[in-house]
Amino acid sequence: MLDFRLKVFYTVARRLNFTKAAEELLISQPAVTKHIKELESQFNLALFDRKGNKVALSPAGEVLLKHAEDIMEIYRQIEFDLNQFNQTLKGVLHIGSSTSITQYILPPLLARFHRMHQDVKVELFNGNSEQIEQALLNKSIELGVVEGKSKRREIHYTPFLKDEIVLVCSSKNPLVKKDEIRLGELKNIPLLLREPGSGTLEVIANALKQKGISLADLK
Repeated sequence: MLDFRLKVFYTVARRLNFTKAAEELLISQPAVTKHIKELESQFNLALFDRKGNKVALSPAGEVLLKHAEDIMEIYRQIEFDLNQFNQTLKGVLHIGSSTSITQYILPPLLARFHRMHQDVKVELFNGNSEQIEQALLNKSIELGVVEGKSKRREIHYTPFLKDEIVLVCSSKNPLVKKDEIRLGELKNIPLLLREPGSGTLEVIANALKQKGISLADLK
């Protein structure tokens, strides 16, 4: 039903990498190139700007991607609605989750989901919370699982799980002899934190802010 060339374009546009797009689509890289060239020939426009090994969307490619996202969303909805007549769930579910959740929370849940819905293929995108939210807005994924509090008006958030953040250190660190660490002491302890855009970092920053400490105060 869906023009496969459009699916190829959509995949390359998301990945900005012909090799990774070929791996995701389970076809050869020359086949990916062929489909893209056919689309470019059809519209007589370049859809990608190629500079060495780097690939970027051209202005025409940006426009086509916007429409492709809408078409892919409609196609997924058609597939879901029609499968209801057979009382079966089939298709691909794109999920995005932040790094910690991908490693520690999702594996047993996805295994259980697969046992219940074996005809549904799950494709998992891993990134920090900011990247997952952006992927959701870009319609690259249907569901995102992130840490932190609700902050994007365009996204509906549902509480999923409560977790605890603790300090960890080497067993040889003098801090292990302490029963507790006062907030003021944190300013003098070298800390390894998550990168900007991480939901975990945002939670830590908000908690410290309530106590009058900013991330800039930390080492």
